[in-house]
Amino acid sequence: RATGAECTSRKGDSSSPVYTRVDGVAYAVGILSCGQAKPGSCPFYFTPVKLALRQFGLKLIRTASPASS
Repeated sequence: RATGAECTSRKGDSSSPVYTRVDGVAYAVGILSCGQAKPGSCPFYFTPVKLALRQFGLKLIRTASPASS
């Protein structure tokens, strides 16, 4: 379960990525399972990335992003 002032999920958003930003860098934390019942309400629920990867026997491969010019 996640709560926060910036949760903006709506019906139909399931399976969208859930991420957090730290010092301008986005980090994937999960996959949206269920969102807000009505606008302006929280919480929303998500499956953590590690759990989803383990469930499907997948491995995350990270690549460096190109430097900004």
